[in-house]
Amino acid sequence: MASGGVIARAAFAAGALAMTGAANAGEWSPYVNPRFGAAAEIPSEGFTADPPPENGDGQRWTSDEDGGTIAVYGAYQVLADDFEGYRSFALESARESGVKITYERRGQGWFVYSGLDGDTIVYERVEEACGGDAIVAIRFDYPKSAKRRWDKIVKHGAETLEARPSEACR
Repeated sequence: MASGGVIARAAFAAGALAMTGAANAGEWSPYVNPRFGAAAEIPSEGFTADPPPENGDGQRWTSDEDGGTIAVYGAYQVLADDFEGYRSFALESARESGVKITYERRGQGWFVYSGLDGDTIVYERVEEACGGDAIVAIRFDYPKSAKRRWDKIVKHGAETLEARPSEACR
């Protein structure tokens, strides 16, 4: 008969394995948006692609497990004079929509912010594209209760975001 410790360790291992979900190597699918060149890797299992928007700006996937979403998209940068102005606009827009920003970082040609919108964690990485005429981005919205499951998904997705040659840059 198995001891309580063995059963507890087995239950812990099974739970840890289940929480890693699509965060294991080899379980990622590349996505490239031809219009803006927004490219990133998203989990290859456990997410359902939403119908793409008619304007071809990107794609969104919804988690089959908890309803969280991943969106990879691009847009013309027409909302500010330069990328720094766009960053200010994006952060202010997030705050106005109810996101309490708790984390911000930026570098040359990119910025990241994260925060809470009620019980939803929001994380977005934005990169300059087409010499400043466009942006590409990846955004994650997921339940705060699922943070542990999403940590590796967000890390991998954000690290793989890049602006590739596109129709918008011609």
